[in-house]
Amino acid sequence: MEKPSGCVIWLVLDPDLKVKSYRWFGAPPGEPLPDISDFKIAKDSKGNAQGTKLERPTHRVVPRGRFEQLDSLDALLTRLFGFAI
Repeated sequence: MEKPSGCVIWLVLDPDLKVKSYRWFGAPPGEPLPDISDFKIAKDSKGNAQGTKLERPTHRVVPRGRFEQLDSLDALLTRLFGFAI
């Protein structure tokens, strides 16, 4: 979270696995991620020997509403690099 240019890119696919749109969570190039410390702590998808799903303290669940929808690759590249390539 504290590293510069951190982001999460979510690809939205159609049934034929073609990219329909992109979702973006991050900050401008060179800036760290927005603060995610208050987001819910993620749990491991598999349980341990007792079936308990343990927390993963360095992972957070980012709510869908916090992502910005981007409709083109150019828009994504602008978010990543500050300009479209």
